[in-house]
Amino acid sequence: MSQQIQQLFLTYDPVNDRLLLRISTPDHAEYLAWITRRCTGFLWEALMRILQSDVTVQSQPDQERKEAVLAFQNEEAVAKTKFSKQYQAQQVQTRPMGNTPLLIAKVGLKVIDDQRSQLRLLSPRGASVDIVFERKLAHSFSKLLADTVRKTDWGLDLKIVEPTVAAGEQEQRLN
Repeated sequence: MSQQIQQLFLTYDPVNDRLLLRISTPDHAEYLAWITRRCTGFLWEALMRILQSDVTVQSQPDQERKEAVLAFQNEEAVAKTKFSKQYQAQQVQTRPMGNTPLLIAKVGLKVIDDQRSQLRLLSPRGASVDIVFERKLAHSFSKLLADTVRKTDWGLDLKIVEPTVAAGEQEQRLN
């Protein structure tokens, strides 16, 4: 699959202890993928590489400013996304890779240009789902992934930017 994305839907399945990713396309096709806890970490790392590779982020002189720009970009992109829109499952006419979700074993990343990157979700048998992400979609998908992972008991804390200690403040510790 390397078509345009119409909608992404992600949900946690506690029985299988996996995330179910549903991707619909404008031609009413749907692709299904199981994402395990292990692969969620790989997927998150790839999404962060996409977001951090932005020219504006990279042009900042220090890490603090890079994080501030990234946080601003994320806030802006997420604000423009319609998360409340219901997934249009009734419009699905075909599932080109079958009705059984593909179990994802590896995550690949390829930069296409300044604004687009391709994620490849690979099964152990070599089948793959390719998702081309423009930056806005990568920001929105990262929020969707982080919000869905919070519903699990996986102990993963997915954040776009780690909070930093403000200048003049000291870190506090308990021994």
